[in-house]
Amino acid sequence: MFVVVAGWAFDAFDFSILSFALNQMMAEFGVSKTVIGSVFGLQLVATGLGGVLFGVIADAIGRKRGLMLDIALYSVATGLTALSRNLWEVALFRFIAGLGIGGEWGLGMAILNEVWPPETRGSMVGLTQAGWPIGMAIASADAALVMSRFGWRAGFAVAILPIVLLVVVRGKMPESRLWLEYKRAKESGELPPELSEKAGWLTLRQLFHRDLIGRTLKGLALASLGMFAFYTLWSWAPAYLETVKGMSMVRSATFVGASWLIGWLGHVLFGVIADRIGRRPTFTIYAAMFAASVLGLTAAGHGLTGFVALAANTFACGFFSVYGALFGELFPTRVRATGASLCYNGARGVSFAAPVVLGYVAGVAGFNAGLLVAVVAVLLAAALIWTVPETKGVRLEAIG
Repeated sequence: MFVVVAGWAFDAFDFSILSFALNQMMAEFGVSKTVIGSVFGLQLVATGLGGVLFGVIADAIGRKRGLMLDIALYSVATGLTALSRNLWEVALFRFIAGLGIGGEWGLGMAILNEVWPPETRGSMVGLTQAGWPIGMAIASADAALVMSRFGWRAGFAVAILPIVLLVVVRGKMPESRLWLEYKRAKESGELPPELSEKAGWLTLRQLFHRDLIGRTLKGLALASLGMFAFYTLWSWAPAYLETVKGMSMVRSATFVGASWLIGWLGHVLFGVIADRIGRRPTFTIYAAMFAASVLGLTAAGHGLTGFVALAANTFACGFFSVYGALFGELFPTRVRATGASLCYNGARGVSFAAPVVLGYVAGVAGFNAGLLVAVVAVLLAAALIWTVPETKGVRLEAIG
């Protein structure tokens, strides 16, 4: 579990460091909010593609080897971002890094879902998803201590650190037992006839077969709405605090980092609550809290009230903990990594427009007007989840 949590924390660190660099990049390259928002959007598109790509890879060659390839890709690409000579090179390296960033979530969740007992799977996913707030806090520290003094390039150079995880994964992490059993049965011809036929298909195609397409489309839509809400705010949050609330980069990074420590608690508690009352009602409560906190942030000042609103939002971002358990419980072993990755990271790709839209609206009507989009999106997600089956306590072996 440590490897997956650490991988997810570094994933968040690598992904979010760009949001702290936006203002410095706009100043250095002389571009508008819409243009720089498009670079963030391109990174989101890449995460969607990478999620599907590495899901297929992990279902084909194994969870462990897939995770090693994934970590290597986004670590190296992030280091190369620091060497970019122009915005085109930044966009290229963030696209490549996005492919790896997108792959990590689906791989990690497939691994943990396949080894954890169903009674506490939601709690496990909550603890794992809580790696994201840790990564956000690390990125905030990088921005406050390194980027504010030495510039955005130095901040990206620090973000190459996740590559040390390769040593841990290679030496300590075992391959998934369920995947090994499925591979053995497939190779020996022991799969049931209906599964044997499907095993020959391209994994991605199976997700759109009549027995899985409903789960696939609903999962993708649910994650897309949640992601759009999240990235509308958090792709621009540091720049928002500096531009609208008048904070320095150090103060903005401190606000963000401290608030995400509260967010860690929200992610952990989501899993505990979801294992007790179910995935759907817990998600609805958190989504409502997210919407209220965004509205509170637009009205708050730059002092205590602003911090409380931001911290409440990071706590509410714990609704992301639903995706790991829910998507792992919707799909069978033969396509679990691909299905979970497609829904989660495909949604990241779909939400590429969020930072672009907010950048455009901020340039026309101000940041606060753009943030209302996040409120609408998360409330739609709260309604949609009630069309998805409640999966609390389901046994993965029973999913066909």
